[in-house]
Amino acid sequence: MVSVGPCFGFCPAYTVSMAADGEVVFKGARHTATLGERRRKIDAAVYRAVAAELARFRPQAKEQREVACRVKVSDQASYDVTWIGAAGAGRAIHAAGGCRDGEGAALEAVLRTLPERLGIAAWAQQKTYPGTSRG
Repeated sequence: MVSVGPCFGFCPAYTVSMAADGEVVFKGARHTATLGERRRKIDAAVYRAVAAELARFRPQAKEQREVACRVKVSDQASYDVTWIGAAGAGRAIHAAGGCRDGEGAALEAVLRTLPERLGIAAWAQQKTYPGTSRG
């Protein structure tokens, strides 16, 4: 599962999960074109490709860690990536958005491709609703 956001502005805040059977579950929380839950299917090859790209960042069993980032742009959305096994045990990483170096930049490069690859780009697109506060 990937959680995106929030920031100090109107960054989209949402979660998206994907399963080996191709099921994608999107939950728009704030500042997204689609609020609430939506589901769709992706090709298993897309799942395998995304899972393989994220595997290099996957922490050891039951570990939670912060992804290193020395140079970053401020006020960007953050990312939390959680891997949940069949037994329900989770491993997680947290990364600051806007990272410009090292592991953080490499992870963000993968994460920024997910909306298009998972078919949720229209749902995750930034939208500001009247009366909605920032953050």
